[in-house]
Amino acid sequence: MKPLPWLAALLLACSQAPAQDKVYRCGPDGRSYSAQPCPDGREVVVADPRGAGQRREAADAAQREAGLAEQLARERRAREVGRARPHRRRE
Repeated sequence: MKPLPWLAALLLACSQAPAQDKVYRCGPDGRSYSAQPCPDGREVVVADPRGAGQRREAADAAQREAGLAEQLARERRAREVGRARPHRRRE
């Protein structure tokens, strides 16, 4: 199982999504969000103040971290396979 391929897809989707500066926090406990105004909802400003270069740097860092996470997962699986083998006792 690859741990983070969805992260790359999410970052790609977010980078191409149209900018939306308003989100509404809805529900009696404020735990749901909507792009449309809702009764008793509060507006939450979600504008991203970063420039294009900063967003690109963040996406590159996320991609590097995903690669490192995959490498660590491969190393962990290799260690687990090594531990799963029965050890022969020398007499």
